[in-house]
Amino acid sequence: MNRFILGFVFFILTARFFTETLGVLPKAIDLIDIAVIPVLLIMSTTKPDPRGVDGRLHRRMVLLVGCFFVLCALSAIVNFERTSIGPVLLYVFGMLEGPIFFIALNKLIVSKRKFGKQVARFMNVVLLTQILVVAFVSYPLMLASGNPDKMSGTFGNNSYQFTALLIIIGGYFVGRQYAKPRAAYLAVGIQAFVIITFLLLQYRTATPSFFVAYAILITILYGRKFFRMALIGLPLLGIAYFGFKYINRSDLGLKYEDLMTVGENVGMVTEYGKFLSYVNTVSMYGDYPLAIIFGCGPGTYVSRANYTFTVDLQDTRKGVGSIVTTMFGDKNYLTDVHVKYILPLSQLESVFGSVQINNPNSSILAAAAETGLPGLFIMVSIYSIVIVHSLRYLRYAKAMQDPLLLPLASALFIGATYLVLICPLDNYLEIARVTLPIWLLFWTVSTIVRQQRTEQVMMRQLAEQQNLEEQEFLAG
Repeated sequence: MNRFILGFVFFILTARFFTETLGVLPKAIDLIDIAVIPVLLIMSTTKPDPRGVDGRLHRRMVLLVGCFFVLCALSAIVNFERTSIGPVLLYVFGMLEGPIFFIALNKLIVSKRKFGKQVARFMNVVLLTQILVVAFVSYPLMLASGNPDKMSGTFGNNSYQFTALLIIIGGYFVGRQYAKPRAAYLAVGIQAFVIITFLLLQYRTATPSFFVAYAILITILYGRKFFRMALIGLPLLGIAYFGFKYINRSDLGLKYEDLMTVGENVGMVTEYGKFLSYVNTVSMYGDYPLAIIFGCGPGTYVSRANYTFTVDLQDTRKGVGSIVTTMFGDKNYLTDVHVKYILPLSQLESVFGSVQINNPNSSILAAAAETGLPGLFIMVSIYSIVIVHSLRYLRYAKAMQDPLLLPLASALFIGATYLVLICPLDNYLEIARVTLPIWLLFWTVSTIVRQQRTEQVMMRQLAEQQNLEEQEFLAG
């Protein structure tokens, strides 16, 4: 089971390289998670109650997942005139895929410590794979085409999604360097690969989030050790500085100076589709007050599910449309609320050479609009638990100086932090290749910490028992 789980995640992270970059596999392969995750959940229901894991955390996740599922069902019933079974199912699956994966792993993985070691080796394989693909495929394609979207590693046409994996890799090796310092040139080389690749793929709206997540991780690890913090922080700042400098002087046509333009006039943001989508949603609440409680229906507004059944359905190049129509029928899935409040924003022209700032898609907005404020509350609760526990695990791993746990905890914390920061920018909470690595790390780190703490309690109890027996012997 361990190898199957890791193989599945690795396939999720690399499938689009074969279906989109090389075009040698059918697009249906990209949807493998829709088949695998439900199977894992069904298999887990046949297993006994989970052992060796954080039972309280498991129960909280089960409760939140159950509440969100019930809320989606109620929302679909209340909005039955505009909902369709396909978008509803895809919305529920997309939002809950990561938490369900976590819940299933609690029951399916038996050898917890062994799996942690396997995940550590898995991170090394992922790094090597991405270095090879970026160096020999992505970078040459970008130079030949002048298109920064080609800097996507194994993520095909989804370079922005690739940043979520990049920062996990960077965080893993920051933690590894802290726990077990190695040659400085190797550590700097890995971080240079991560940062330069990020800069070249030109995800400008996420640039602040990327470096903020790095800064938070480094501060937690090195905050009170100013000298060691300088040793790791200054090289990263140097890489970023010279990376920006090289890009601005090159002929690549990247436009990071646009960030300065926006920074000098923050009020410009209120004119763009990203901001207006939130304004329009408030208007939608005013027109449909019941949507505040139940939303306007799963998959009907601005979620990834809605995008799949509207935009993707019309894009014959992606191959998703034929799959959708085969399963759910060929019909018009546009809804009244999407047409009135979101579609006009989707048709706005690009700004600064990119459509991202006018892109209305957002996981936060999708939860709030399609399942109401209760749906948003549940999703915020789920990922707040992930962030809070990730911080606790990182501090514990730092105190224990565990060379296995600390890199994994660092990767988890920086990945979860970055995901939370960028989920207002697009539908990232519904994208498997973005969320599943984080939930895999969350399960691995939480379980290792749980086991270590259990062992520590048992050792203390054993020591106390031995001391008591010795005292009784001496007293006798």
